[in-house]
Amino acid sequence: MTPPAPVVADTMVVSALVNARRNPDAAAQCRSVIDGRPVVVSFVTVTEMRFGAINAGWGETGGEAWNVPSLGLWWSNLTMT
Repeated sequence: MTPPAPVVADTMVVSALVNARRNPDAAAQCRSVIDGRPVVVSFVTVTEMRFGAINAGWGETGGEAWNVPSLGLWWSNLTMT
């Protein structure tokens, strides 16, 4: 059996998934496309998400911003390129 092809998730997709409580319909739509597939994100997406987290006050401007609780789960499960 061939493993599923990876899917590249852009900032809008990652944001929709991270903010699923605010917009469950958008998150469900994204999940339907990527479920069961390895997710790959660009370093640009990581940077944009980190910038948004800092601006939202979710973490300090230092290393803490990488450990924002809702984003921390994503970083550990994604392949960054």
